[in-house]
Amino acid sequence: MRGEILNFWVVNTTWCSRKVLDWIGDWADTINAIFLDLPRDFESFFRKRSRLEALKEKLDAKLSQQLNSLSPLVNFAMDEEVEIYCYKDSLHSISENSTSFEILTLVLKARLGKIDLDEWRKTILTDIEDSFEFAEYEANYIVERAGRKNVCINLNDEIEKALTDFNFNVKRVQLYSFNRPIDKIYSLIREELNENIRKDAELMDLIKKHVRFIDDVIEKGYEEACRIWEIRDLS
Repeated sequence: MRGEILNFWVVNTTWCSRKVLDWIGDWADTINAIFLDLPRDFESFFRKRSRLEALKEKLDAKLSQQLNSLSPLVNFAMDEEVEIYCYKDSLHSISENSTSFEILTLVLKARLGKIDLDEWRKTILTDIEDSFEFAEYEANYIVERAGRKNVCINLNDEIEKALTDFNFNVKRVQLYSFNRPIDKIYSLIREELNENIRKDAELMDLIKKHVRFIDDVIEKGYEEACRIWEIRDLS
């Protein structure tokens, strides 16, 4: 075995990052590296707190939220001098940002009563395909830098499999239920792809609920909206 990896599935909130620290427990003193789901271009900014603060001032809302949500984990790593790496391929990150913008545009259309299910499918499928395409590159990046004990954030199924093939012992720890409408939309479209069947009524319902989720984000803030929708019944 080349090393151990704890892969935490979390949502981008500070309270979820604190759960990671609580879960690590006895591992805290022996962690060699932490791999964040951020663009590789960000990696050098984690060498100094002053550089990290400068980076925060330049980010868009999505990446700013993601970076701020990781503060508990980042502060721990800096205090304990644990290496911080950003495993997300930069081109993959650009693609993800494009997907986020496209989804926001689709939400604005949905507010006006214009919901094109095929547009939603195309946008989500592109993101799913990109995650699959970049998985090997991102896994290799981790392999080249991993120590004996490593913490990773939000590695997808394909990356986990690749790391297992490289003889790492990978353990997934899910700390969020992923019950938000957008999570359900991704799951549904994967089901459609695997089963070769369209589920238009379910997709339409989830899109309308996603618009409601965005309303909660605007009204209550992203972190509180994620708490609310984690326990909300979507049936």
